[in-house]
This record gives sequence, C-alpha cells and structure tokens, in this order.
Amino acid sequence: MIDRAKQLEHEHMFKSTVSRNKVDHIKDHNLKKCVHNSVGFHHAGMVRADRNVVESLFRSGDIKVLLATATLAWGVNLPAYCVIIKGTDIYDPNLTESRDLSILDVQQMFGRAGRPQYDSSG
Repeated sequence: MIDRAKQLEHEHMFKSTVSRNKVDHIKDHNLKKCVHNSVGFHHAGMVRADRNVVESLFRSGDIKVLLATATLAWGVNLPAYCVIIKGTDIYDPNLTESRDLSILDVQQMFGRAGRPQYDSSG
C-alpha cells in the first residue's frame, strides 16, 4: 500500500509540475532531484544539455525557483518576477582572488525582473 501511494505521488508530481520527458534527459542527479520540486540551478560548469533543459523548464514555468550564478545575467535571456542577489563577489582567475561585480553587472541581474512584456509588476 505504501509503495502504491509513493508511485501515485510520483506520477502526480510529474503531471502537475515538470514534463517527465524533459527530466529524463537531465544528466546531473542532484539537478534531477531539485527539478521534481520545481527548483533548478544554472551555472557555467553544467553540461550544456542540462542548462538547456533548465532554461526551457524555467521559461515554461515548470521551474518556479531558479538559483543561478552571474553567468545567467550575462548571457541568458530568462525574465523573472523577482531577483535576489546573495552576494556580489566573483572569482577572477587573472587576479587569483575574488573581486566585486561591477555595478553594471548587478543592474543587469536586477534587470531580469519585472519586465513589462512578461509581468505587470516585479
């Protein structure tokens, strides 16, 4: 009985949140677990295929929360309702130490939120 309940819960989760077909293509085991709960992450060290799936799921609304490094603000056009910046340090391999992000980079990140063509507020 418990196994059947778990199976039904698992099937319901896929129907109500994320396309099972897309999740099956994710290679990163931790990402796959997160996506089941409508949460994803995105960073430059990911396999390109996983990044594409995460971007697609976020764009379609299947992923509600996306944790990302600054790379998202620099090269990926993913509008959001809300942007929270946890820190403004980034590792600079040329200096072999961390440095502050420029104000333009921070503005670029905040600029992902509240776009008129996607949301009426943000």
